[in-house]
Amino acid sequence: MPHVQLINELLGLQGWEVFEVGIEGEDITVSMVRSEGTGYRCGGCGQSFLWAYDHGRERRVRDFPAWGRRCWISFTPARVACPDCGVHVEALDWIERSQRQTLRYEKYIAQLCTLLPVTDVADLEGLDKNTVYRIDRKWLTRRDELRVA
Repeated sequence: MPHVQLINELLGLQGWEVFEVGIEGEDITVSMVRSEGTGYRCGGCGQSFLWAYDHGRERRVRDFPAWGRRCWISFTPARVACPDCGVHVEALDWIERSQRQTLRYEKYIAQLCTLLPVTDVADLEGLDKNTVYRIDRKWLTRRDELRVA
């Protein structure tokens, strides 16, 4: 399927491959699986491993919108048995631990907050205003830390 390869390249998530794309109402869902031969990183200490202990349940996280539609990424994270800190869900470069949005979507929300009031961003994106406040505060704090450094 050529469209799956195109979406794979557009997403650019290293170590992951698109295996299915679906449209449900106004939402696009991209289902991802691990690429063959990719390693895992411990979510506790960041140590690398070649194999997973097992896999958790399927997760669905919000990603950057496309074609005027909300986009979701569906994937099954692995758990690793780290000898230093025990069994942890793998660390991923594109989503922070326990978050329901990708980093690229959070950056998009933070950019919108520089242009619009938080309540307008929440209405525009269909998010809870507290979620938008949390994302905005997080990225403002990161910007301040970069200025100080």
